Amino acid sequence: MKKLLILVVSFLGLIGCTHTPSQVLISSTGDQAVRCAHGAWGWGIAGALAMTSAEMSQQQCIKNFRQMGYIEIEKFPVVGISFNVKEPLTEAIFLRIDPNSPAHKAGMKVGDKVIEKNSNPVKCVGDIMSIARSNIGDVDEYKVIRDGKQLTFKVKVVPLSEILSISKR
Repeated sequence: MKKLLILVVSFLGLIGCTHTPSQVLISSTGDQAVRCAHGAWGWGIAGALAMTSAEMSQQQCIKNFRQMGYIEIEKFPVVGISFNVKEPLTEAIFLRIDPNSPAHKAGMKVGDKVIEKNSNPVKCVGDIMSIARSNIGDVDEYKVIRDGKQLTFKVKVVPLSEILSISKR
């Protein structure tokens, strides 16, 4: 069995087979995702050229989406809350709190109405969208109304990949 494994590994090395991690990018609004990936194989020099070409295609994919405002999932800052971004004039009410997110751990709940973020007044979803995006590692402060009471939450900003448990594959 050991000889067979060595033979297979040696054979794959001659073919020039490769698989490299893909890259997930998220639109600046967070509502779209794309995965740039590549894989290639071939014999000898042709295999090496195929791998180089595929790697260049992946890098071009990443570059193109960055130019359109997409951000690598490892760099996309979030706290784990969702609003109705398609209706920017609606009240800023949490529609979703991601499980195991900083927002969930802080005690935020679906239905909480945001009235302030980082000392900026919030009347609608558009206000939230116009406030500058925080950086990973920052702590955002949200003031919300829940059951007629004002509550304040301090929430650490983390990469989206941490909340989704997605890694480069």
